[in-house]
Amino acid sequence: MKEDRKRPVFLSADWHNLLFANYAVDPKVLAPFVPRGTELDFHNGNCYISLVSFRFLNTKVFGFPAFTKRNFDAINLRFYVKRLLSNGDERSGVVFIKEIVPSRLIAWTARTLYGENYIAMKMHHEITDGQADQELKVNYRCGVNELSNQFSAVVSTLDETGEDEGLELYITEHYWGF
Repeated sequence: MKEDRKRPVFLSADWHNLLFANYAVDPKVLAPFVPRGTELDFHNGNCYISLVSFRFLNTKVFGFPAFTKRNFDAINLRFYVKRLLSNGDERSGVVFIKEIVPSRLIAWTARTLYGENYIAMKMHHEITDGQADQELKVNYRCGVNELSNQFSAVVSTLDETGEDEGLELYITEHYWGF
């Protein structure tokens, strides 16, 4: 059953060079942020929060190509919820605690029209794409000078799965924002 959207899609883009840092947290920490009509979503008995950095590419605002900022960095802090629909189905989604982008216009629009907790900060990325058999180095930074924050990783080109194979699917298959 398809639910009708009440508002148009504000921002859409291709996501590239994603970094996820996922942490199991006490659900009591997130309880004040859980939107009405949703509940925390657990994976194997754990409640997760994620720091996510990535490149927005081919960005569209309200379905139209963004004029000045089509490609930019983004960092967000989010956690996972679910909503029970009237037909008994369940919809998995994310709640964004904070979203950082380099554009003041995008941040203002998201805050004003959508109530999203966006802020604008200077941002920079470095992505070193090695040869087919080498590692990929990804680094995102926001802020300036001594107030700068950095999130980086060295990613293996090998297809490796961690100890909890289902965690990757759990984290990435939350398509709705609440």
